[in-house]
Amino acid sequence: MCLDYIRRHLEEVSSDIYEAHGKSREVFKLPARPPKAEDGISCHLCLNECRLLEGDVSYCGLRGVEGGKLVGASAELGNVSWYHDPLPTNCVADCVSPLQLAEAVDEHTSCICWETNGSMQPALLKQAAELSLDSGGCIKFDLKAWDEGLHIALCGVSNKRTFENFRLLAGYIERRLSPPFLVASTLLIPGYVDREEVSEIATFISSLDASIPYALLAFHPDFLMADLPATSLHHAQECLEAAKAAGLKRVRLGNIHLPGNNY
Repeated sequence: MCLDYIRRHLEEVSSDIYEAHGKSREVFKLPARPPKAEDGISCHLCLNECRLLEGDVSYCGLRGVEGGKLVGASAELGNVSWYHDPLPTNCVADCVSPLQLAEAVDEHTSCICWETNGSMQPALLKQAAELSLDSGGCIKFDLKAWDEGLHIALCGVSNKRTFENFRLLAGYIERRLSPPFLVASTLLIPGYVDREEVSEIATFISSLDASIPYALLAFHPDFLMADLPATSLHHAQECLEAAKAAGLKRVRLGNIHLPGNNY
């Protein structure tokens, strides 16, 4: 379904959207929708706030109920994988230079950097913010779409919490101006994340602090969206101009090796 129809007729297509997301999740044995059992035990890690019965699995797949208690990810136990990254800035936050990171720490500490879709509970985000500020790290924040209907179509959930949490983090910026504490990014998905989406997102960021770095990332066809082309250079440049016109001072194109001339 096309972007314009999603924007104008979300209610008409929402059932198809949720069905598509449900099918994609079946492969990984994940619930099609966040469980909402009336008498279930509530999880408060993210905006989905699943309510789980005995034997249920949370929407993210990381939590469940055993013996009448929540099990899985907690303050004491993480469901994680990891690798050593000597340069934790990648294509999103490479505006945070290795030198800046090195100067922010000493031999006894490490930079703690996060990359998030912004859907967690604000209390958890505040803890992450303090860890990044204290260690000299940054938070890389994905702003996938401005239009709530488009965000639901792409991600299966609303983006209201995402923008609320981004606004919350912007309040921490003045505590450390360098290296940048907060970095935003948007993936330029062909046919969906267009100039209008980027302009609205950039205007929102600029209203908080025009100096927040903003990376526009080229899309590469993978996984369940392999039928789309890679982002075209024209599309990327058009969005770059829109972001600058919205008042942002530190906007750039990331992974510039990907854009081509597919459309």
